Amino acid sequence: MVERIDKLNFEDNSSIKEKIGDENIYFSDKVFKINTSIFTKKQERNFVITDQAIYNFKGTELKRRINIENIKCITIAKLSDEFIIHGDENEYDYLFISQERKKIINILQAVYETLTHKNLLFCIKNASELSKFLVVKKERKKNPNLFKIDKKELMSIKEFIDSDGSLNLNTHPSSQKLEEEFTKNKTYKEGISFSDFEIIALIGQGNTSNIYLAKYEDDFVTLKVIDKAYIYDNDMIDNIILEKNILSSFYNEKYLCHMKFFFMTNTKICFVLPFYPGGDLYSFLESKGPFDDSTAAFYGVQVAHMLSFLHSKNIVYRDIKLENFMLNENGYLVLIDFGSCKIIEEKTELQCSFDGSIDYMAPEVISGEGHGLMADWWSYGILMYELLSGKPPFHEGSTERILDLITNANVRFNSKIKASSVTRDFINKLLKKSPKERIGQNEFSQITTHHFFQSTNVNAIVNQKFTPPLMPNITEDALENFEAIFTNQEIEDFEESTNPEEIDNINDIFEEMKK
Repeated sequence: MVERIDKLNFEDNSSIKEKIGDENIYFSDKVFKINTSIFTKKQERNFVITDQAIYNFKGTELKRRINIENIKCITIAKLSDEFIIHGDENEYDYLFISQERKKIINILQAVYETLTHKNLLFCIKNASELSKFLVVKKERKKNPNLFKIDKKELMSIKEFIDSDGSLNLNTHPSSQKLEEEFTKNKTYKEGISFSDFEIIALIGQGNTSNIYLAKYEDDFVTLKVIDKAYIYDNDMIDNIILEKNILSSFYNEKYLCHMKFFFMTNTKICFVLPFYPGGDLYSFLESKGPFDDSTAAFYGVQVAHMLSFLHSKNIVYRDIKLENFMLNENGYLVLIDFGSCKIIEEKTELQCSFDGSIDYMAPEVISGEGHGLMADWWSYGILMYELLSGKPPFHEGSTERILDLITNANVRFNSKIKASSVTRDFINKLLKKSPKERIGQNEFSQITTHHFFQSTNVNAIVNQKFTPPLMPNITEDALENFEAIFTNQEIEDFEESTNPEEIDNINDIFEEMKK
């Protein structure tokens, strides 16, 4: 039998022992259980393996017990730490995430073999998310024999190891296609703190971060300051690691923000980014727009180029909005904020999370039926409409009203849009409710060959050889193009917003970011 690992000290916990009786604990640790009942979300659980069963505890509350003998097999994601414990006809499946997956599987295999005198069967999926292979409770009740894995894919422990499974697949979501491009061990700086910067002003705020203008070694930089406790409490560790990887990569892609370096304090993560003095596209549109067709096309080419590049790397962006585009000193756009991105292994792979900004959400995101790369082209269509009219097409009333209009209403061109038939056709084709009918299937080429761009020098814009039709007002005042609602706020004390004792318990998790 393998070595016992009781990280939660449950052998000495009377409440736990009362629930498991005389069974011997071989493993205990915290894991994330993936709940796919409505929208996909992570739930922290205490996971226990005994010599008879596996247990799912919420604190010390027993949520579920599965006899080891009722385990049918294990499916393992090759591109993440996800794994499914498949039950037989008497049990529905469990989807977990754990960095201790290797140890869990080793122990499960040993206990299973002892009890059944058989090898536990495995299946490896070359994917980062496994939810589509999961049989949930309702499905099991309807069909006791339902199993979403091809039995031909199952292998014994020996076959699993021989297939280069080696029980050593602990990686975080980052597709193999990206692995060589993601920079590792190059962007983290030890010994840096906020005292090394001259913090000038707050210039923006997001759901997960505050954005500051600062000086570092006499150069202007942007600081994206993220609270560790917020990331931990909202199960966003994988998101922030992926964002770090993207920001640390693609040095030569001038349309994507690139990270200079990052550092961590006891309570904060800080990305040190270039400063873009032109401000964001939202403020620029408010001061200069709405735009005519040729000006909108100038920005439309750039955004289409950015999305197509990300899609070529199997990245779905999922948060297109004016605020996520900054203008550099030359009047060209730079895409920032990759916190909502996801890696997909294939173009047909779908995500089911409810993510993005409400006005820009595609119908398939709202329905929860699953969305892929085409959701970005819907959001692109919303952005193009907004550049031409000054506001999104379905921006009306409450959130519920907006979601209803996106799902059910056709786009209307109000009197502020002097839209030609070509412009209307372009917007309508981007805002098809069905992603299969939406243009963008062939990415950049299909978008920019539409007649909307017929008078646009696409290549000159992509290569930034075209004179922008409008320029931001760049002055000696670095805050010129940033809103006073942010810049007039007091700068926070970066280390006071979180209880240090609380963060000490989770800091080990953030060590993965340094890799």
